[in-house]
Amino acid sequence: MIFARLFAICFFILALPSKAALSSDGEFQFLAEALAPYSFRDGPEIRGISVDILVEMFARADMPYRRRDIAIVPWARGYAQAQARPNTVLFSTVRTPEREKHFLWVGPIAATQTVIWARREDNITIDNPSDLNRYHIGVSQDTVGHEWLKEKGVSPSSMMSIVQESRGALLLSRGRIHLWVADATMARWEIRKLKLAASKFEIVHVLLKDSLYYAFHPESDNQVIHDLQAALDSMKADGTYTGIMSRYLHADILP
Repeated sequence: MIFARLFAICFFILALPSKAALSSDGEFQFLAEALAPYSFRDGPEIRGISVDILVEMFARADMPYRRRDIAIVPWARGYAQAQARPNTVLFSTVRTPEREKHFLWVGPIAATQTVIWARREDNITIDNPSDLNRYHIGVSQDTVGHEWLKEKGVSPSSMMSIVQESRGALLLSRGRIHLWVADATMARWEIRKLKLAASKFEIVHVLLKDSLYYAFHPESDNQVIHDLQAALDSMKADGTYTGIMSRYLHADILP
């Protein structure tokens, strides 16, 4: 009788879901765009604001995590995979009403502005969306900027798809495109990294003001999402989050 009870208790404990039971192999797959200073490759290592926060967040939640499980992929590919493949995390993702039902969310990571950049010497002004059809616009597919352009009726023939969003700074500086749709902080980082004169560029239109999040496959465990959100909230409360941000955001990069 005692043996039977012990067996039942052991069976019950083993049957309980654990934090490690996240997928068939017990781990998430992390997909990130090359979007400095949030996520970028630095030699063999992947670094950035979102990466450092992710590492600390998973450690505090006592969940399995390996830095090598982060893959830098083109945004459009990552966006599709995160919706189709269970236990996939996509970052850094702008949370919009249109995307809300497609993911579970942890964040925010940071505030973001999606803007249109131009070379100052070109003297371009944008008074309404129809003006954009006069120009060649660099934009990454399936980003919020791309979605905004389509929603406003900008012609596909006016858009040049940029696989790696950060390449827009170089294309714009060389006159290959007239306008570049990008996150304002990322754009300033790339302009600085390429040693281009910041004074030669200007923001001619602000499209959206939103926040960046970690977007989890919609079938992810709700308890896992809750625990990770609690971990992020604790990082913000004790100053860890601010410390990470200050490592990357220099005065000439901030809005």
